[in-house]
Amino acid sequence: MKNNYTRCFLVIFLVALVAFGISTFKSPKMKDTKIASSSEENEANMGNHHAEWESPGEELSQNMNQSLEGEGEEGGEASEEVDESEASETREKTSKDDTKKKKKQEPFDLEKMLAIIDQKFDSDLEKAMLKDGLKTYEENSLLPSNLTPFGNKSSDPLEKKNNETIVTSQNSVSGTNVNGNNNNHNNNDEEVDLNIYAVASKEKSAYVANEDPIELYFEAYNKDVRIPAQVKAEVFNEDKELVTTLAYREVSPLKYLTTFENPYEFSDTPEGKYFVKIQATAKTDKSVSKKINMIESFSINSKKSRFSGSVNDMLTSQGNLLVNVAYRVYVSGTYLIQASLYDNAGKMIAFYEEPMHLERASQVVIPLEFHGYFFYLRKLNGPFNLKNISLSYVNSNLTNEVGGVNTPNYVTKNYQWTEFNQSPYENTQIRDKIKSIDNYLSSILASNDN
Repeated sequence: MKNNYTRCFLVIFLVALVAFGISTFKSPKMKDTKIASSSEENEANMGNHHAEWESPGEELSQNMNQSLEGEGEEGGEASEEVDESEASETREKTSKDDTKKKKKQEPFDLEKMLAIIDQKFDSDLEKAMLKDGLKTYEENSLLPSNLTPFGNKSSDPLEKKNNETIVTSQNSVSGTNVNGNNNNHNNNDEEVDLNIYAVASKEKSAYVANEDPIELYFEAYNKDVRIPAQVKAEVFNEDKELVTTLAYREVSPLKYLTTFENPYEFSDTPEGKYFVKIQATAKTDKSVSKKINMIESFSINSKKSRFSGSVNDMLTSQGNLLVNVAYRVYVSGTYLIQASLYDNAGKMIAFYEEPMHLERASQVVIPLEFHGYFFYLRKLNGPFNLKNISLSYVNSNLTNEVGGVNTPNYVTKNYQWTEFNQSPYENTQIRDKIKSIDNYLSSILASNDN
């Protein structure tokens, strides 16, 4: 009974591994690493240290190990410059740690484990998922836990976060004629032409303070043909207090735009939900003026950091690719940096993800170090494209406040694969998990033979 339970747990664990990606189940103990920062006034010399971190998959991983032990297992602005030399020096300790782990590990026989899976598991789906999981584990055992080969996954996860759609709302006219008559009936009790309507649109429903411009559009139509209008709006907060009055201007033929200021500070515009009361006077093809009233809404969320636009790259003395990105940090705390790296053919090849502690500063240089063995093993030549990056604030309950995705599309120097680190990184954490699985598979093979 216990054997069946543990076997089932193994299948569930590795199926989850393949379904959600190996990076979810990595939980590295982060090294204390000073990160260069350029600050204003009293913020000078503020550094950064990696914090202890447990990924959401840590508890699941520990539970699996306990089950296996029961089976006999052995226990700023775009003009801001990134200081390349300073960032290189401050990252030196991390680079040395990459090559420090040279203690020889017990080898494991992947082919033997795959053969046992073929022999002892009945379901073809179970076999395929277990094999894929083990192969993924083996591949990642040669790399640090912050770097995941992307393989044949469907799409860049940061691309999905970055997709936005235009939000529109449409209302039929329900106001009054300018002369005071109700729009629903004229003097002859004839029904109003319902082909007269208005469309209000915006890029998003939720905007991020410190970054996003809030642009509101308006169009009036009669029988699907735009008609001229005079438009204004009043903006109210959640307490129904008037915040400001906006005037629309024509930006293309009969399309009107207004911009609600989204300042970097919250003294005048705190985060929260806002309501826009739109009032327009439109003229139909019969030169009859109609009043149009609409209600729109949007929200402003706070943001803990902002990408400055500065990026540079270099090859470390250990042969690892180092890409430095600069952020302005408004709130000190734990953050999760994510980045997607593409090859020169436009194919995503690696996903970078690492938690770290950042201090408030006008500029913090974050080093993204891609272990060179990843490129050397695959014979990948540059230049490479750091296409997307995201820096999210981590709350006390370990949930991320989405910080938005920036698309620097930064192209590195033209490195050759022979320049990169030729020594694999020995990820002891993942190797220990593989050894645990190896022990378990060997035990069920031995028990069945007996």
